[in-house]
Amino acid sequence: MEINKLIIEGVNDVENDSATFGTANILDAEGDVIQISFLRDGCATIFANGLDYIALTKENLNSIKNFLKEAEEYFDSEEN
Repeated sequence: MEINKLIIEGVNDVENDSATFGTANILDAEGDVIQISFLRDGCATIFANGLDYIALTKENLNSIKNFLKEAEEYFDSEEN
């Protein structure tokens, strides 16, 4: 499992020839691995995976923002 790196993946989808999405794992303030996905909707989806709460630092939030920007740039370039 890679930490602090955006990974773009393709998945076969019946409606679309291929749906592409990004995923990233970060360590929160307490050292828990948090999985985040990025679709083509301009959102970051954070998976709690059984945790009661997630503690995010300013650096975590900046990383998520940067991953979202990177994913959007990839999706935009894929459409052109």
